[in-house]
Amino acid sequence: MNSDATVESRKRLAAHYESVYQNSDYFGQAGSLYRAFVSAIVGKSGVKVNARALDTACGQGYLSRYFAQHGLAVWCCDLSAAGLQSLNRYGALFKGKRVVGDALHPPFQPAFDLVFQRSCSLFKEGPDACREVVARLVDCARPGASVCVVVNSNLRGTGTAWFEHTPDTFREAFASPHLEDVAIYVVNKVDCLLLGRYSFCRPVTAVNILMSKFVNRSFEIVAFARRRPD
Repeated sequence: MNSDATVESRKRLAAHYESVYQNSDYFGQAGSLYRAFVSAIVGKSGVKVNARALDTACGQGYLSRYFAQHGLAVWCCDLSAAGLQSLNRYGALFKGKRVVGDALHPPFQPAFDLVFQRSCSLFKEGPDACREVVARLVDCARPGASVCVVVNSNLRGTGTAWFEHTPDTFREAFASPHLEDVAIYVVNKVDCLLLGRYSFCRPVTAVNILMSKFVNRSFEIVAFARRRPD
């Protein structure tokens, strides 16, 4: 990514989210579907209670809260200080675990058992941006740790203002020598509500890819991987 363009893009994103996060429930991500989605991810990744998790570009922390409810010690990072301020709604749950930071320059050591990201705005800028963000997320994972990255997409590879990833373009972002056991799935949150971690399987993915050819709706492309031991 061009460095000057990247700096300007980060400034625009920061200003945008500082503004919209004045609404304390901007995305409205609370509810049983998101809770089930996070539960399925935790089950599939195999992380244990008290594991250290990092939610990058966490926004207002709705998904962070669900990870914490599974007994994980969750650190939250976002470009927007206003978004992180929204975490006050959860009392002391994230006290001392909030850091303002850019997904391209996360200020963390490789010490996390699970590194998670869902639909960072940079992913929508195209495959190159997606590849760079994934690489920086991997930098935060300890050797052998899980990395789970999610992007919301209609699977058609096109868009207006945003690039819409396909499973293939998303898979390319995980073609890293630092990763192993890479698996890409396509689900919707109802799948996770009904099937839990078993929604991450080839049959469900195949059905959703087929469905995307006939209906214009959003799906979740979910990548699971592990950082290779040093």
